[in-house]
Amino acid sequence: QTPDHPLPASACLLHGRLGLATDCQAFDVNLGCSGYVYGLWLAASLIQSGCRRVLLLAGETMSRLVDPNDRGTAVLFGDAGSASAIEHDPAAPVMRFRLGSDGSGAGALMVPQGGFRPVDPDRAFTLDPSRLHMDGGEVFTFTLREVPKLVADTLADAGMTGDSVDAYLLHQANRFM
Repeated sequence: QTPDHPLPASACLLHGRLGLATDCQAFDVNLGCSGYVYGLWLAASLIQSGCRRVLLLAGETMSRLVDPNDRGTAVLFGDAGSASAIEHDPAAPVMRFRLGSDGSGAGALMVPQGGFRPVDPDRAFTLDPSRLHMDGGEVFTFTLREVPKLVADTLADAGMTGDSVDAYLLHQANRFM
């Protein structure tokens, strides 16, 4: 969501900085919060299709998009990065994922300005349209509606029950969610 430049892709810039071989693929996955999970799914898919190694780099500088005076977003979004090395191991179990998308709620979490589409003139923004806008209530409702089903489906896919899990690591703003 916060690339160095519109072009080239950040992955290509990092590829060059790391001095990687030219037969190495490099591409961006621009999905914000879910980007790491989608990146891990892609990495697992690449490993299962024959790639030997995948380097998954995830990072955001959301502080550049958040208005520090917006109490609804400033305390929730920050800057971070991670690096994960995934390597083929024939003895390892297959990684399984349950992913989905719901673009109908796109307006609930958006930076309206900064791309190549003009800002919708019929939509009123109380803050700077180049900053992150979030409808916290809608995001909260979506999370409470969708995440429990996703967890239940993922457990079912794995043939597990909630009692067999020691801990859950969820990307949410608070314990209630």
